[in-house]
Amino acid sequence: MKTLFFYLFVAAFSFSSLHAQYVSTSPASALEIQRRILLVGLEEANPDVLNLYQDQPKNIEGYYTSIDGKNLVLKNAVANCWTFSKNIQYMPLKQAQKLMKTEKDKYALLHFEDSGISGNWFYTDNKMERLAPFAWKKKDGALTYDLEARRAIENLTIHSLVIDLPKKAIEINLPIVYPTEGDLINAIQQMQYALNYLLVPGRTINQFYREASQRISVLKTKILLIDSRDLCYKLTKADVPKLYPFSFEVVPHGVIEKALREKDSRYAIANVARFDPSNSIYTVTDAADGNLYYYKTSLTYEHGDQIGMMGLYVRPFGITADHLTDYASGIK
Repeated sequence: MKTLFFYLFVAAFSFSSLHAQYVSTSPASALEIQRRILLVGLEEANPDVLNLYQDQPKNIEGYYTSIDGKNLVLKNAVANCWTFSKNIQYMPLKQAQKLMKTEKDKYALLHFEDSGISGNWFYTDNKMERLAPFAWKKKDGALTYDLEARRAIENLTIHSLVIDLPKKAIEINLPIVYPTEGDLINAIQQMQYALNYLLVPGRTINQFYREASQRISVLKTKILLIDSRDLCYKLTKADVPKLYPFSFEVVPHGVIEKALREKDSRYAIANVARFDPSNSIYTVTDAADGNLYYYKTSLTYEHGDQIGMMGLYVRPFGITADHLTDYASGIK
């Protein structure tokens, strides 16, 4: 436990020297992804996690169930959204990685990528108190997602969806370790929008970023959906119209999930995802096609209320007043 709080201390009070990339790819990589067979690498149990739970059969069962749920929504999101290439194959990640080594020019590999120090924790009253529940549960053979688990973060672990060629060609950071189908639809749509953009001769990923400041004006015609749990602890729903004078709704995540599943063009989605232990990527994207309207990096944590013998009190990441005024300032 002391080690956990030590790492939290470092994370909360330091800036990363890494440069964040929302997506980083090239026209050549986009063409390669389009012409290759897309391998979808399915999550497998991590031996370190199984060792952690070796005397806890209920946690082992919950861990396997949540892996099943994570793979289920990945397959659903790919089947429903992936149109950038035609041929798709699903297989366990290790098997897919072996295939990538033996036939390097034939496949592109889509898979989850996690990096960092594991430890799934719940936030309660602005401090981390207890282990978080697994996000997926099984009842009568059916898998169901527990939205309550979205309050948890996996401490100091970065979650993303990537495509390898075999080197990493494109990456989208995910908000949580066990994403919903909507989270993955959003990530895949963002990938595809960037990849399709790069298929036009002469375009570059840097140009894609520069043009985001021009595309943000479209938000004037959209309803901005904000997850009620993504608002910074200092903000209330009543504060939002003072900072963002355009159409918005502060809603439970289920409303955002529905908009993403239905690819509803009326909405834009505000999203927060970490790219390293100290910093997060804040984006606004179109619910219909993943078009990027806003991109910025900010600190994940604010300074805690106190540092005591029991650990560090930290503030979870969230959309701040500065982010909302930033969204609004780009709209003309």
